[in-house]
Amino acid sequence: MLGTVGTFSSGSSEGIPTEYIAIFLAVLFPGALVALNYELLEELQPFTALRVYCAGVWHNAVVCLLCIMIIIFIFICNYLGIVLFIETLLSKIS
Repeated sequence: MLGTVGTFSSGSSEGIPTEYIAIFLAVLFPGALVALNYELLEELQPFTALRVYCAGVWHNAVVCLLCIMIIIFIFICNYLGIVLFIETLLSKIS
């Protein structure tokens, strides 16, 4: 759904009006889409149009990367917490 925000913001920054925004639920997976004015989008320079099209994908990629980094951070903290806990227990025993 954040990809939709990326496409919407990129289209708005290029002056392309939004025709509609839709939010839906497909089985159990939420989704969203944004429809930009196709005629104005076709009039843009190719690189600018590509930037508008790819904005949603890059927003999703950044969110995915952020989630992976958070998961790795949690695993590292859990591992360090277990190691420190065991070292503390061993130092109290000896």
